[in-house]
Amino acid sequence: SPTHQYRADFERSGKYSVASFARYLRQPHKASLLGWDEYRWDGDTTLIQGEAYQQTSVRASADATWTSVRWLLTSKEVEGSGASQWMVEAVFVDEPDDAELAAVEPLAPLEEPERRQIFAQLDTDESGAISPESFVGVVASLGFPREQAEALAAATDTDGDGAITFGEFSALLSKVNQQASAAGSFARLVTDGVRATADAAQSPHDVVTKVLRALRDEPPYPLYGAEVAIRYCSPTNPAAQLTPATFATYLDEPH
Repeated sequence: SPTHQYRADFERSGKYSVASFARYLRQPHKASLLGWDEYRWDGDTTLIQGEAYQQTSVRASADATWTSVRWLLTSKEVEGSGASQWMVEAVFVDEPDDAELAAVEPLAPLEEPERRQIFAQLDTDESGAISPESFVGVVASLGFPREQAEALAAATDTDGDGAITFGEFSALLSKVNQQASAAGSFARLVTDGVRATADAAQSPHDVVTKVLRALRDEPPYPLYGAEVAIRYCSPTNPAAQLTPATFATYLDEPH
C-alpha cells in the first residue's frame, strides 16, 4: 500500500527501490516470512470499514514451530484505473495468540451508564428493546458483512424473542476482549468509539499528561500504559497499528 511504513519512509527519502525493499526484509524479525516451507490460514478474514485482517501461520519445516503472522490490508484505488484492490498495509510477525492477548491485554469494558446511553441511541422507538433489523443496520454500517451482522443479531438475542434487550446488549459489549469473534470486534469498535468521543474534548496538554502518566504509573492491569498510548496515536503514526504487547517491546528500545 502507498501508506505502508516501508514505502512511505523510503519514498520520502528517495531510496524506494526493489533493492532497498530486499534489505528491509532482512530484518531479523522478518526471517520467518522469507524462510517458510508451509503456511496455514488461522480463522476467517475480518472486514471492517475498508480494512481486512487475516491471521496466518508459517513454519520452516514439518517439525518446526508455527510462527503467527497477522496481515492488515486496505482497499486502495489503483492509480489511473478507477478500480480498487486490496493492498498490504502492515504485517505483524509472532504476536501473542488470541488466548495470550485475552489474558494479558484486556480492554476495560464500558461502564453501565455508558452502555445505557448507547442502548438508548439505538432504541429509537423507546420501546425498551432494539429490533434485530435496526441492530443489523448498525453493525453493517460499521463495515461488517451483512450475513455476519445478521448472525451477530441472532446470537445477541439470546432468548429468541425477536428483540434485543438492554441486558442482552450489555452482555454483548462485555465481550470486548474476545478478539477472534464478531461479537468481540463489534464490542471493541463501540468501546473505542465511545472513548474516542470522550477523549476528543481533551486539550493537547491533557493528552500528553494522560499518556505520560499511563506509561509511568502503576498499571491497573498488564500493558495498560501501552494500550493508552496506542489509543492516542495518530492514524498516520505506524505505532497506531501495533498491539499493546508489540508497542511495549518498542518502548524497551534504549532511546
